[in-house]
Amino acid sequence: MVGIGLMLAGIAEMGESAGLGILELALGLIALIIGLGFIFNPALFSWLIGFLVWIVGLLIIVAGVGAAVTGSAGSRWNGVIAIVIGLIYIIAGTFLANPLVLGTLIGLWLIINGAVMFMARD
Repeated sequence: MVGIGLMLAGIAEMGESAGLGILELALGLIALIIGLGFIFNPALFSWLIGFLVWIVGLLIIVAGVGAAVTGSAGSRWNGVIAIVIGLIYIIAGTFLANPLVLGTLIGLWLIINGAVMFMARD
């Protein structure tokens, strides 16, 4: 839906700004392709989530190494903690690439969230 909306907005925008219209049209096409990929291959979604968590973990490790080496974050221990958290992210990203694990975690989150909302009912 987002892809189709962006494509229509890109076509409508062509009259005012050709560059912005082409950008919206290209983003809409990319969103449409990714959306169809998610529909016909649900494992692609799990892989993408795992990959993004892995990349974030890698960036946290790089920031942690920088903080540990320079001590700029107030303490070198902040850098060490960031490195450990980054490693946890990489491990979690590896497991989240499995659709069964991702589905189980999302299901557990929904059950817990529903129970909390039920208990907090006025």
